[in-house]
Amino acid sequence: MGVIENTSNRSHKSYRTDKAQSTKHKALRTIEIMSDQITVYEKPTCTKCREMDKFLRERGVDFSKVNYYIEPLTKKKLTELISKMKISPRDLLRKSEPIYRELGIATKEYTDEQLIAVMVEHPDLMQRPIVERGGRAVLGRPTENVEELL
Repeated sequence: MGVIENTSNRSHKSYRTDKAQSTKHKALRTIEIMSDQITVYEKPTCTKCREMDKFLRERGVDFSKVNYYIEPLTKKKLTELISKMKISPRDLLRKSEPIYRELGIATKEYTDEQLIAVMVEHPDLMQRPIVERGGRAVLGRPTENVEELL
């Protein structure tokens, strides 16, 4: 490592990092920035999802969107989102959907893992939109729920 000349009146020395450390720092900073980005998991034809899009745009918030009908959520990702929302998988279910009744979800015993697998297979069962920022996520209904992430 080389010493960078101290041009201030302070008595400390600054050190230049080598290229590997600099690259590592950039990668960590990229991860930090990426983890702070807002991602909206949605169904574009959903009224609440369109309201969320409008809500964030009106506030000048940068965000990305994931249409989970085109890019399906994995069991791992859905489990992570549910954990970040601090809810149970059952809390995420849309009970008014025909598939909910067809599968008898209300009357059968399902483990959390089974409910997550069913939601991954039948995304209509998930409440939406889900908004994620870093280590936190919220269900975007009502839209104001997202304010805690901004």
